[in-house]
Amino acid sequence: MPEEITTADKVGNVSPARYAEIVAELRKLVETASRTQFTIGDYALEVEPMRESGGQERTDSLFTVKDSLFRLAEDIGVSYPSLKGNRWTASRWPKDRRVAGVSFTVHRILAGIADEEERFAVILTPCRRTEQDAQVSTDKRAQLDRLDRYWSAHSRSSVRRSLGGESWSVVSTTSADRVADGAGS
Repeated sequence: MPEEITTADKVGNVSPARYAEIVAELRKLVETASRTQFTIGDYALEVEPMRESGGQERTDSLFTVKDSLFRLAEDIGVSYPSLKGNRWTASRWPKDRRVAGVSFTVHRILAGIADEEERFAVILTPCRRTEQDAQVSTDKRAQLDRLDRYWSAHSRSSVRRSLGGESWSVVSTTSADRVADGAGS
């Protein structure tokens, strides 16, 4: 007879083993979603490269940057703000600087760091939790403390969760979008 699972042995309504399977599958989906969002951003950059804020080129072009991006968003079935945010995030993370296993949302939040060296350093120092290493090292804690200079509590929680810090609350879309919306077209 199989060993009976008690309520204390469950995560929600599933066994720890099933929970681990679910997490593994969802991590694959998050990775796929992140690649998709970056791809959308890369194509949007091809259609309309980033310019200085207010830097619409004076040409005989029929479309402004916003018009072009709005049309692209409608043609592919995504919202204009999503496309604009994906484009901006992709512009801040060249393909060779994107980190597999770190969600697009975290890339978008960290894209708000103006200094490229610092932005690239923050994401390259992952501190994911493992069963063997539940404590965040002193160096990693210092890295997480630097985040306090950049984001709201919700955004900070999302980054800490992704990088392995101690805060595990859910990020609100609006707090992450505020960073993206602060960028030029």
